[in-house]
Amino acid sequence: MNSKMTRIVSYLVDLGNGNTDPSYDNRGVCYNLERDFEWYIPDFILNDYDDFVGYSGTDDCPIDHPEGAFAAYRRLNKAGDMWAVFETDSADDVTYKQARRRFCLWLAAKIEEYYV
Repeated sequence: MNSKMTRIVSYLVDLGNGNTDPSYDNRGVCYNLERDFEWYIPDFILNDYDDFVGYSGTDDCPIDHPEGAFAAYRRLNKAGDMWAVFETDSADDVTYKQARRRFCLWLAAKIEEYYV
C-alpha cells in the first residue's frame, strides 16, 4: 500500500475510534477525504456499500437515519457538526453520528482489502 493510502487508512481509523475529528465537521466522510487527501472513493468500494450495516441505500449519503439519510445530513450539516455527540442530540442522531464513525472503520478495512 502506498504512503497516501496508508495515511488515509490511519486517518479513517482515527476518525472511527474518535481519536480525531474531521477537518470539516459539518461534512461527511467523502468530502473530508476529497479535501484533505484529494482522494475519491472508487466505484469498486462504492459497490460494496451494501455490506455496511446501516447503509442507507444511496452512495451520496450512505449513513442511514430514520428521517432519511439526506434529510439528516442536511439538517446536521446546517447545525454545524455531523460528528460530535451532544447531550441535546436525539437517540436517532446519536446512532447516526456513531454510525458515521463505524463507517470510517469499515471504509479503512475496505481500503486495506483492496490496496494491500
